Amino acid sequence: MGSVKEIVEVVEGHTNESDSMIERLREYMAEALNSNLDVMKGPLNTTMDDQNKKLNKRDDALKFMIITLKKETKAMISRIEELDVCRVVVGKGILASIPKQRIDTRCCM
Repeated sequence: MGSVKEIVEVVEGHTNESDSMIERLREYMAEALNSNLDVMKGPLNTTMDDQNKKLNKRDDALKFMIITLKKETKAMISRIEELDVCRVVVGKGILASIPKQRIDTRCCM
């Protein structure tokens, strides 16, 4: 059996080899992840662009709908105001067409 000093040297050698292997593995993983990232950027950007276009179309459609609803609301308000005027005019016409009643004050005196 070897001395303790020899055993320590062997263990340190294995430790150094292990550290070296760990470092190489880290470098390999970093390189692999970076290359995968580059590969994934293309489809991801394409997907994001497609979604952005769809959202822009929906946004434009909603803006158009809001503009249309505002115009229709203004038209309805205008029509309501016209109907109010007609109601007042018709109401006055009805009142004007009803004969006024005279109170005969001769019988009570």
